[in-house]
Parts: sequence; structure tokens; C-alpha cells
Amino acid sequence: MDDLSGFTLCTKCHRWLLSDDAEQEHIGSPTQRGDCPRGVRDPETDLLRGLWLTQTLQSDLALLDVPLPAETEAESFYTTLLHTWLRALMVAFNLDESELDGFLAPGPEAGIPYRIVLYETAVGGSGVLTSLAEPGRLATVVARARELLHGG
Repeated sequence: MDDLSGFTLCTKCHRWLLSDDAEQEHIGSPTQRGDCPRGVRDPETDLLRGLWLTQTLQSDLALLDVPLPAETEAESFYTTLLHTWLRALMVAFNLDESELDGFLAPGPEAGIPYRIVLYETAVGGSGVLTSLAEPGRLATVVARARELLHGG
């Protein structure tokens, strides 16, 4: 089994087989019984091959498209703005660092070279990013961001 082939599951005993050797030992051979407690009779039907374990995470997301000020270095400006937004949200809403994250993505147009992507890391999220649409919430975060950048 190479790294890109996924996993194999024995449908008889529900054991994950993580290598070609494990699969052979589980099935056995004509001269030696395999280690499957329920006995694999037909490997083609009793073993599910090429399975991948995945997880779907739904959380709130905010996209910020901010025009680049004149004569400003783009990457430094957007990196600073990203971290300022993250810190301001954490302070304004009393969040732990593990509850929110973000990154820079390519911008949607020439005057906006980077897009700021903020997302809640907890399954289901805390609702903070969604609450930014409520009256006064965005202003609260902007005020916190100004305080952080300008010291008060």
C-alpha cells in the first residue's frame, strides 16, 4: 500500500489495516490462517480499500477587503492588519487565542492585493464573526483595534 492509496477496513471485524503486511497477515494464506478473528473469506468483498478519513468543520468566516494605502508595503500592511483584527476581536469579545485564526489570501482586485480571512476555529464557532453584522459590534472592534495600534 503506498501513501496515496488510503486505508483498508475489514468489514468482518472492523479493524483498520494500515499496510500491505497488515493486510496479508489479516487475510492469511492457503497454508496459514489470518489474524482476523471472524475470518476473511473473500478479500474483495470483506475488505474495503482506498478509504480516507475526513472531517467537515463548519465555522463562521469573515472576509475583509481593505484597499492598500498609497506608498505602503503591501505584505507588512496586511499582516499587521490581520493580527490587529485578531487581537482586537479577542479583546473585545474576551476570546481565547485558540478560538479565532486568520490568514492572508490573494486579493479580489488590483487595489486590494491581499484579502484578510478570519475564521472561528471551534466547531460551530462562538458566533463572534456573525455578530459583527449587529449594530455597534463592528464599531466596538474597530475601537479596540485603534487602541491596540495607537496605545489608547
